[in-house]
Amino acid sequence: MSSRKEFVKLKGSKGQIAHEEAKVEVENDQIGFKCLHYSVTESNGFVEISIIKKVATDLMIGVRTVADTATTPKDYIEFNEVINIKKRDSEYKVKIEIIDDD
Repeated sequence: MSSRKEFVKLKGSKGQIAHEEAKVEVENDQIGFKCLHYSVTESNGFVEISIIKKVATDLMIGVRTVADTATTPKDYIEFNEVINIKKRDSEYKVKIEIIDDD
């Protein structure tokens, strides 16, 4: 990714999506998500998000959770890391821990 941006906002397999409109604004030709939507029950304990790499090169990207209908620390454990996806890998899975409460 560009050295100017630490994070790229992605919500979909094709690129950036405006949350309120849920349509692709700018297609990202390097990375995306395998699935547009994930549903999980609290009893699952975690959700695994698949990031798809579309280029044959090493990538280093910042990945973080952003509160919406679920919030941290009430509903999930915050994730905020820089990940490295190797040239040989086409997919990277991020595991988000879900809080199981009453």
